[in-house]
Amino acid sequence: MSRPSMGIWLVGARGGVATTAILGLCGLKEGLVGTTGLISGLPPFAALEPLGWDGFLVGGHEIRDVSLSAEADRLVSERAIDATLVSHCKAELERIDRRIRPGTLFRVGPTIERLAASSVPRDATPRQAVERLQEDMKDFAESNRLDHVIVVNVSSTEPAVGPSVEPTDDGPAAIGPTWAELERLLEKPEECPLPASSLYAIAALDLGYSYINFTPSLGSAPAAIDELARLRKTRHMGCDGKTGETLMKSVLAPLFALRNLEVMSWVGHNIFGNMDGRVLDDPVNKKAKVTSKDHLLGKILGYRPQTHVSIEHLRITHISLGQTLYRRRNRGAKKKGLPRLRTLTQYLLDIRPKTNVQHAVGFVQNGNPQIAQKQRAAAHVVHHAAGRANHNLRPAAKFFDLLPDRFAAIHGNNAGL
Repeated sequence: MSRPSMGIWLVGARGGVATTAILGLCGLKEGLVGTTGLISGLPPFAALEPLGWDGFLVGGHEIRDVSLSAEADRLVSERAIDATLVSHCKAELERIDRRIRPGTLFRVGPTIERLAASSVPRDATPRQAVERLQEDMKDFAESNRLDHVIVVNVSSTEPAVGPSVEPTDDGPAAIGPTWAELERLLEKPEECPLPASSLYAIAALDLGYSYINFTPSLGSAPAAIDELARLRKTRHMGCDGKTGETLMKSVLAPLFALRNLEVMSWVGHNIFGNMDGRVLDDPVNKKAKVTSKDHLLGKILGYRPQTHVSIEHLRITHISLGQTLYRRRNRGAKKKGLPRLRTLTQYLLDIRPKTNVQHAVGFVQNGNPQIAQKQRAAAHVVHHAAGRANHNLRPAAKFFDLLPDRFAAIHGNNAGL
């Protein structure tokens, strides 16, 4: 086996998304899983001569007191990950666990702070946090003789910050102070508006490492941090990975635009049953996620239709396999729409803690209300990694009948995360 040359440093390294990605990488290294779902497995990428799977080494930052093995077992219990894969990867999980260091809690918000272990350092200033994070990243790169490190933020959504550092539709350089101005604020914790995700970005980019933000948190979006990346001649990208409702929007909205359909309204409902759901149950954290989900349509369509996005947390109680959901106390439930004899195994897709995504879209078809037709879409399943932003997407078997007036409602359904 060749020596790993590329480091992947995960922020939120023991969360559901990170654990799933780590298990996937381990499975690819061992030939236990295929490349289904990997865009880099498509033919156009073959010409780039990508690094082999054994060329990557994983480390990261985490604030919770949990092990990768325990998180993997939780995903198995939720039927999100195959138990055989986890069993084969236990030794690798333990090795990666030893390369995970305590993260920072600077401006993560009270909901995320409550999840943190007492052993996580409380940094006195943003500068202190950045320097401590950099020491961890440098030690990872140097002790393993890595050519480069890619820092990927897959942590929980932070509360939104003020407009002084937020990006706009024109890009990260549209507003915000310069890097020289922002760097001085790192010494002033009361004045520095940056959350933890941006401190991780600064730590990475200042070292010349790459930074990817898979969350709707601020990350590397401010103009000053973009300037830092250019000064260090490195790269950064991302603002919320598209894996569920936003993925559906990014697929359907261009279709409507290219078919010359004016979208007048768009409503999306999300139900989370995982750790991300707990965090997004806080209205302050939820606002940042909703803003991210709602931001996409205007950029794709060129105008902003009337929209509404809801996010709800569904607390799910574990039920043993084979336990019959039909109980004596539920006799007569059939009258309320529940089948009498279904067992848990028949309900699994309904109760797993995955995001349920529903869409209702109203639009005008070429301005002619007379040409609306009934349409049906074949049901299919798209699998994504389990965790804070990954979904088992199951579009509804059919479209709603188009309404007799100028509007049409399309209902996209998903089995829930």
